[in-house]
Amino acid sequence: MQVLEGRGALSAEQRGCFIAPRDAEELYDVYEDPHCLKNLAQAKSHSDTLTQLSGVLDRWIDHTGDSVPKNPTKDWFHRTK
Repeated sequence: MQVLEGRGALSAEQRGCFIAPRDAEELYDVYEDPHCLKNLAQAKSHSDTLTQLSGVLDRWIDHTGDSVPKNPTKDWFHRTK
């Protein structure tokens, strides 16, 4: 895929894995959009859902003591060369 990306031979949907940096928040309707091509995080019609799910995540972080490592391992997939 990286070769095809370099040639400009990928569709917008296929190029999704090369987006860097990624959006800070992503929200998909996996029933209507099973390939997760349309990020709904910024859609006002889904703001309540995003707020609800953010709260669930915050409670999970508090409950489990989960955190982002200070020195996370790098993504094995190099989006750009």
